[in-house]
Amino acid sequence: MLCEGELQLMASEVLIDTQQELDQISQEITDIVGIDTEFYVRRTFFRIPCLLQISTIYKSYVVDLAAPLNLRSIENLLHDSSLQKVLHASGEDLKILYYIFGDIPSGVVDTQLAHAFVSPEDQRSYHGVVQEYLKIELNQSSSITTSNWSSRPLSKRQIQYAIDDVQHLLPLWESLLGRLRAKGRLEWFQEEMRLYLESQRKGWKFDLSNVQGLRRLEKNDQSLAVMLSEWRESLAKRTNVPRRWVATDDQLVWSVRNQGESVARFRSEFGARKGERLHKVTRNALRTAKGSQQKSPSPHFVSSKFNKRSSVTSKLKEIVKSKSNELEMSRNLLGNMSNLLEWSNFFAHSGSFPASFGQWREKLLGREFREVLD
Repeated sequence: MLCEGELQLMASEVLIDTQQELDQISQEITDIVGIDTEFYVRRTFFRIPCLLQISTIYKSYVVDLAAPLNLRSIENLLHDSSLQKVLHASGEDLKILYYIFGDIPSGVVDTQLAHAFVSPEDQRSYHGVVQEYLKIELNQSSSITTSNWSSRPLSKRQIQYAIDDVQHLLPLWESLLGRLRAKGRLEWFQEEMRLYLESQRKGWKFDLSNVQGLRRLEKNDQSLAVMLSEWRESLAKRTNVPRRWVATDDQLVWSVRNQGESVARFRSEFGARKGERLHKVTRNALRTAKGSQQKSPSPHFVSSKFNKRSSVTSKLKEIVKSKSNELEMSRNLLGNMSNLLEWSNFFAHSGSFPASFGQWREKLLGREFREVLD
């Protein structure tokens, strides 16, 4: 455990808040870099970027994104395809980098995904894999994890936490890379990484088909729910508040199911202000749908021939479980319930598997899946 004096010295050395310091560390980065971010999102729609952590083969740094910095040198490095970027559980970090730079980095590898290819465990945390592969125990205090990263000045312990989150990424990736090669799964990982990054590059528009309860509505009502979801998305972005502050999924679905009710009924259910707004939006959406010659928007999923209780889905789940045990790979990586429903219903609709199935899964699961689905 570092004492306060050591923490203070470390903070002064690694916190980057001047242009000269930032340009200097950019020159240290050669062929590989570890990346992590910290952000604030509790009461906003858009994440507020707060810190960008960078680890090189020499040292680790914390870039203060609240400082008046020109990030062009970092942007050029992130878009350099010859430079490998190592992240762990990269989803949220990629959103932040996309928000800052307008694109996600090229050459990304995710150590959480790599771990899933060589272990039956699912979604192992960063401190968990660091302890397993590097025998280093991190002090991941929940009070620091959930602290307000937008507040300044940063505490010494916040900076130490931020450094811990990035400084072990390069040796961790080196260890995982060795295991992937030893098991002959490096190409599988690389393909899955490409599929994942391609899906991220399509942007982070909210998937309207994920509205809870949408699938249980009638087809025409599903289209109306999508219209309400689009309205919620637009208003949340414009006012920069969480979606749930505008309306929850349950409230949208209730509005669709009770579309013929009076404004008084809406007020009784949601309160005067929200009730009037939801009633007005629902009535406007209905008029738009009826008056438009074009088809109203539809959710982005095909008709569900199979569900969680289908015997076919149960058989696919057993295949995945057996293959996971045989190969000692993550069961969720091979195919979680959401994947199985997507793939089986896509197959029933088109006679083939979607791109998300991947060639490596085709080799491992394709024949057995087709025998069940056919």
